[in-house]
Amino acid sequence: LELLVKDNGRGFRPDEINRDDQLGLKGMQERAAIIGGVLDIQSQPDQGTAIRLKIEDTYERTEQPG
Repeated sequence: LELLVKDNGRGFRPDEINRDDQLGLKGMQERAAIIGGVLDIQSQPDQGTAIRLKIEDTYERTEQPG
């Protein structure tokens, strides 16, 4: 599963992602990891931001009797 959220807003410098005061971005990365996903954040000042969440399909398919 892959989800992409993109905007054309003001953006930010990529080195700001791991700052201690960026709890929203850190929280998103932590929640993605909890469900086995990876969060990729791409941004540049005045060029917007793209956030991509990738989650591997780990659902085990089994046939139901009946």
